[in-house]
Amino acid sequence: MPDDLENGADISLDNSWALGVKGGYIVPTFKWLAVELEFAYLAEQDLDQAGYAGDFSANNLMLNFIFRYPDGRIHPYIGGGIGWSWGELNATGPGGTVDDTDNALAWQLLLGVTFEITPSWSAELSYRYMQAEYEFGGGGSDTTSTNHMFLIGANFHF
Repeated sequence: MPDDLENGADISLDNSWALGVKGGYIVPTFKWLAVELEFAYLAEQDLDQAGYAGDFSANNLMLNFIFRYPDGRIHPYIGGGIGWSWGELNATGPGGTVDDTDNALAWQLLLGVTFEITPSWSAELSYRYMQAEYEFGGGGSDTTSTNHMFLIGANFHF
């Protein structure tokens, strides 16, 4: 999950991992539409740039709207979501030291495919682009977090 933090300078972050859980509902009269509520933890990512040291992590709660192909055992989808992110930045760089948390409005774009294994279980491959803008540090400067996530998952269907 290569990420960037932008706060005057574009700061790259090392790859990391994410762990999440979601619950959703496929609208019966419109089987191509699904709505889901998702919580995801983005694990600590070290700052990967000369002159900077520290890490960034975030917890995210998102409401997603998914447009999916309803027929067959393979369901490609596209969607978007909006929600809230709680970020934590511990960093030292040319501008000083920041050890702060903030919460912010977040949004994401989704692209993926689910594969039905049984009527109750499916596997999922997905890509997510997520962005949130925090105010870290005493100066209240805006810091934009940009995340590119490649995810795998398992789904249970009721």
